[in-house]
Amino acid sequence: MIQFVSEDVFNQIDGVRQIIADEYPRRFVIIELEGELGSYGLSWNSDLIQPIVKRSNDQSTLWIGVDRQLAAICLRTGQVLLKLNLFTNLIDIGFADSRAAAIAETEVFVFNENATMMVSYGLPEIAIDAVFLQSKLVVKLLDGQEFTIDLQTGKSEFSNPLVRSSTS
Repeated sequence: MIQFVSEDVFNQIDGVRQIIADEYPRRFVIIELEGELGSYGLSWNSDLIQPIVKRSNDQSTLWIGVDRQLAAICLRTGQVLLKLNLFTNLIDIGFADSRAAAIAETEVFVFNENATMMVSYGLPEIAIDAVFLQSKLVVKLLDGQEFTIDLQTGKSEFSNPLVRSSTS
């Protein structure tokens, strides 16, 4: 499905199918979708970062991200549902029920099943890990805090698991 290619091969892809295109790219990928949906291209600058490509739980949407870019493609029609520039580097993409979540270093986005944004949050510290627990997303931050989002309601809360309350 993912194939690393040269810049010349990437440039042969129709511009609307270059769903993630960096201004100064050094890496190039073609994603070949099944059937008549065709090929889509990604380009980015960093040699150290690899693209994240994941299918939604219902297998209807392909979520793709690299560097500071995120996109979603409908696997039924080939339509690009979402193209989003992020402020910081993407860490992970995950799913719970019919929701998708994109976790970047300092921001979190939750999307409905049709790739429309449900909620977005700025984080006060850099995210280092994310765990999906049933319908909740728990983002662990560099300072020890945890940011939890209920993916059904969009409500969130911060907690610090390193601080324990004591009763006297």
